[in-house]
Amino acid sequence: VPDGEVEFILLDSSNNKISLAFTPDSEITDYDGNYNTIVYVNDHVLNGTYNVRVDFNGSFHVGSLSGSFSQFYSYPLLCDSSSEISVDIINPDATFLDLYIDGYPSDDFSNPRVNRNTSVELRVALYSLSDGPLQGRTIDFYDITEDPSGPPIHTEDTDFNGEIFFYYNLDYDKIAGPHLIYAQWENLKNYSYFILDDDVKININPSRPVPNVINRSGSGFTTFNIKGSIEDDLNNNPIKHAEITVYLIRNNIEYFMELQPLNCPIPHKSDAVPPLNCQ
Repeated sequence: VPDGEVEFILLDSSNNKISLAFTPDSEITDYDGNYNTIVYVNDHVLNGTYNVRVDFNGSFHVGSLSGSFSQFYSYPLLCDSSSEISVDIINPDATFLDLYIDGYPSDDFSNPRVNRNTSVELRVALYSLSDGPLQGRTIDFYDITEDPSGPPIHTEDTDFNGEIFFYYNLDYDKIAGPHLIYAQWENLKNYSYFILDDDVKININPSRPVPNVINRSGSGFTTFNIKGSIEDDLNNNPIKHAEITVYLIRNNIEYFMELQPLNCPIPHKSDAVPPLNCQ
């Protein structure tokens, strides 16, 4: 069966699939229906005993072998899985940089939630599987939310346990909302978030949609533009990457589904109405 796409699966001891375990993670069968490729085990795969399986889910890339034309087809009923083979994965040179914010691990993006005029504890642990804790390595910490291209908020060398502890003060000028924090040693990075739980304000400028009269018959303008910003209610710093929801209300009844955002060209210099041909 040529042109069939097979997927290489890595399963842990609980038979759970390890995401993005291999590079490449799939291969196209040749004219004889064979596949033969070398895969790289990605660095996030921990040491241990795993099972490897090859799956075929009915995906074909017809013509891919010729190199001139390829058409994708999917026949989900044509599927099968190979038997599993055991493999031990060992990487004695692997180095890890663990990051904790107020004790929460780096994969908990919703915690901690903290108040202004307090502080959060940032802690890292740098270690390798072969050497254990790595002492005397310089770690840089960054608050990307406050300054995406700015200098580190803290720089320090790891102690004899390969760790650094320090408190990051959340004073008046810190921005409300999620803060992206990352730590870096050489090319190794880890990141997480804390949430500064404080008030924000939404501004609409101009104070009414442009235009503010919509002809639903289809003649004239059938779209309108809303502009504004979100700011920290205390220090007026802009809140970046926030999602807003626009409501259409009449007589206390919401007509939310009647509004559809448009991917329109940039408005004219007047910042008023987009071109009429915007659909």
